[in-house]
Amino acid sequence: MLDKARIRRPKTHEKLMTKLCKGDHAVFDTYADLLIFAAVLGQNRGESGSFSQSAEPVALTIFGGQFDKTVMNTLAVAVSDNDPDIMSDQNVEAKIKIFEEYANGGLNILGTNLENVPDDDIQTTIVNLILRTEKKNKILGDITGLA
Repeated sequence: MLDKARIRRPKTHEKLMTKLCKGDHAVFDTYADLLIFAAVLGQNRGESGSFSQSAEPVALTIFGGQFDKTVMNTLAVAVSDNDPDIMSDQNVEAKIKIFEEYANGGLNILGTNLENVPDDDIQTTIVNLILRTEKKNKILGDITGLA
């Protein structure tokens, strides 16, 4: 089951994701990296949301690193009232749904913040978004502390 599991990408954010992962002004190496960042941002800001239309999904196996799995498990545990059973392989679909919804929330935040930003300023805008959040919530320490 794990080898066939996929993480859906919200179709409404397809253009944004392509802009952030492809071309001369790409900020993230892969869609998986962007989704991890967006999910942490969404959780940090308390923004998540379901979606029905999906762009091409990303295989769960692409999220192969320990950091990626730790982020997914941490988000799932936080949402499930600290129930460690959510981390089991039997609950992979529930974990994926939680992750997808937080990633969608984070992509909403990124989309809003990057709406009128020239391509040359995208990376600086994202760094400033992180720094503003860091001052408020210490997100950078939380993210790097997981690795």
